[in-house]
Amino acid sequence: PLDLSFSTVFFYWIRKAQFIGGKAAGFYTIPYYPFQPHQAAGATIAIFVIVLWIGRKHFQEIAKKIIGMFTIIDDSMEPMRYRTAALGTVICFLLLYVICRWAGMSTWVFLLFFGLYVIISVTVTRIRAELGPPVHNMGGVNPQTILMTIVGTRPFGTNNLVVFSLFSWFNGSNRSHPMPHQLEGFKLAHHTGIGHKRLIWVMALTIIPAVFSAFSIYLYALYRYGASVAVDAPGQVLGPGQSTYQQLASWLQSPRPSDLYGTLAILLGFAFTMFLGAMRLKCVWWPFHPVGYVTGINGGTLDHFWFALAISSSLKYCFLKYGGARLYRRILPFFLGLVLGDVVSGSYWSILSVIVQMPLYVV
Repeated sequence: PLDLSFSTVFFYWIRKAQFIGGKAAGFYTIPYYPFQPHQAAGATIAIFVIVLWIGRKHFQEIAKKIIGMFTIIDDSMEPMRYRTAALGTVICFLLLYVICRWAGMSTWVFLLFFGLYVIISVTVTRIRAELGPPVHNMGGVNPQTILMTIVGTRPFGTNNLVVFSLFSWFNGSNRSHPMPHQLEGFKLAHHTGIGHKRLIWVMALTIIPAVFSAFSIYLYALYRYGASVAVDAPGQVLGPGQSTYQQLASWLQSPRPSDLYGTLAILLGFAFTMFLGAMRLKCVWWPFHPVGYVTGINGGTLDHFWFALAISSSLKYCFLKYGGARLYRRILPFFLGLVLGDVVSGSYWSILSVIVQMPLYVV
């Protein structure tokens, strides 16, 4: 959407302005300034609250369906019955709780940690499936950042901090979160007429071997090259072993108190996003999208995309303003072709790199 792409670029430059303004004002003496992950974390929680509020009546009907009360809602066409999905969720969380307790995580930490993780997961999924931004790589927007910012590291103790580090592989960055892709798949199935119930079995049968394959390949690479050497991406300074355990060592050797400024940044990010959401609901002319603040204010992959977003936003505005929906539909295949060409060329170099066993272009 045009307001989202414009807002993302706008808040990207706001982020740059925070760096420049902070340098000029001497705020760089404050650790973690300008608190980009903290702002984005507060904004993520706010979007979750907005989603709950907008869909509150629908969620109430779902709750009635789950507990067996009379409701007008019909879930026969859904990929899974609501009651079945709720039961499966409860069973999975109970098994997850057992694993976490064996690992040393406290019950109260488990509830807070995975409560926040669910909030972040739902928000990222909603953003991706409804609005389709090119990236949602919100690095640092995770439960441990929020919890340790608010209360510090001491209250958690050694066992919980160790589990936090070991869990960083699935919540350090939300770029590869599976939930948005799953919901996107159901959305595509709805538009193309593919049966939802068949798709859910295809997903399940694909995920199970994929998980085992990924773990096996990653484990092989780490043992062959060393967890302190093997890197995930070009330019990454630390390998996964170093980045995980050096972070844990800093928590244990230099315990941090609660971060007042970081907590304030979370609260301000939450309040500002609620303001953006209210203005967007009440004022048709309002140009800023709350999701643009989430994706634009935090550093990451967007730094490579902002100029492409600026160009595409300008072109889209001109096409819609001067040619209307008819011209927009006519030129849309050309831009979809650009996306397809980018994917094909990137895949070609990756596959060829594997075949010839040497590094080639990285896309």
